[in-house]
Amino acid sequence: MSTELALTEKEIEFLKLYAKGYTSPQIAKQWFASKNTTRTHMKNIRNKMNVPSINAAVSLAHQERIINIDELTILRKVTKK
Repeated sequence: MSTELALTEKEIEFLKLYAKGYTSPQIAKQWFASKNTTRTHMKNIRNKMNVPSINAAVSLAHQERIINIDELTILRKVTKK
């Protein structure tokens, strides 16, 4: 799959930040952008990668080696079920 070529640098940056634990509004604030801008990035990412959710996009981006989750400092706490 050539998803890396289809994604913009900003979309890849969004995936990295989301994988770190940032929410869409937090990313918007960090980018000095509107929430609608990040929502549009999310929609474009999902459409380009043909996935139902942004979480699925992060997972696929990791599988396709577009992002490396292992190298990211994760902000979210992992809870065991």
